[in-house]
Amino acid sequence: FPLSAAGVQTEVDHTPFSLADPDHIRRSLETAGFSKIAIESHDQKVSCGDVDATMKVLLKVGALGKIIRENPGLRANVEPRLRKALAAMDDPSEVYLTASVWIVTAWAEGMSLPATD
Repeated sequence: FPLSAAGVQTEVDHTPFSLADPDHIRRSLETAGFSKIAIESHDQKVSCGDVDATMKVLLKVGALGKIIRENPGLRANVEPRLRKALAAMDDPSEVYLTASVWIVTAWAEGMSLPATD
């Protein structure tokens, strides 16, 4: 969301996003000798607070923050677009975005499983 709202999708370094593809994760683990690979998606709503607090975080961290650090001239164009998109969300006093992660488990030969209670 932040990249499209800011209009900077084309500026993204896709290298860190290779792990967005579960097939890439699976192939990497298989190549490293892992088996019994399970990959589950997990989405979680997260908030930094209101529009101002969310703007502050998004402009400093993650892919958008990286783009702004490397191209400070873009900030003047990005900020109003991002602010408008965040303010248009359900509740600008508490902005929620979706954080997405993979929960990955895998087995390596000779590895013992953790004890379960």
